Amino acid sequence: MNTGKILGHGLAIFEYRRTSRLKLIGLPLYDIWFGRDPANPKGPATAKGVLAVGYVAKGVVAMGHVASGCLTFGILSVGVLAFGVITTGLLGVGVINLALVAATGAISLAPHAFGVVAVGSTASGLFALGLEILDATQTLKIAIAPLIILAPLGALLEYLPVLLMARSRREHSVLVRSVMSLGIASTGAMVGCFGSSFWYVGPQSLLILIPTFGLSGLAGILTVRLNRLSRLLFESLKES
Repeated sequence: MNTGKILGHGLAIFEYRRTSRLKLIGLPLYDIWFGRDPANPKGPATAKGVLAVGYVAKGVVAMGHVASGCLTFGILSVGVLAFGVITTGLLGVGVINLALVAATGAISLAPHAFGVVAVGSTASGLFALGLEILDATQTLKIAIAPLIILAPLGALLEYLPVLLMARSRREHSVLVRSVMSLGIASTGAMVGCFGSSFWYVGPQSLLILIPTFGLSGLAGILTVRLNRLSRLLFESLKES
């Protein structure tokens, strides 16, 4: 099943669905659904499958703005292993994390917590609070490394509906290159930010900060470009 149509304007009202007829544990093997909930047209639809992708996604592997399941990727991510901006579950990797076992990110609250701000029984970070405080210089670089995945993931989640709307090979190629470039620039900027935090202020830190600012600026330019391409694509689809 494959449908794609514009219900109005904006990403939140783009509708696209592709779902597998094969099922496993009562769920389709994959369900990709961006659009409105038929039962509640004012709200987003929920994709459900072994692999679920949508604005709201529930599955064994789930990707979406709001994602829940076993392995989840999202802005709000709830799962056994959750990646995202705000995460909760057994294991969390993100900006703000609340986990039952372990978490790593900018702010982490868990029995085993790692991050810039870490609170837990065992904690390691620039600002750590816990019964056992680990040496941040030995653990923080490794603990923060998984956050690098968030930059390209965020770019993919943000512009996936636009990629699905592309009708021609040229449109698809331009959008894919732009999203990949945004992911690379954002990842470089994130690595630079984390890298500079482990250097004392001096010539060494400037060697990292200068290209970091450049990559951040490039990511901003690419975001503006993608938003412009998205608007043009919406307008063309509305006219057709």
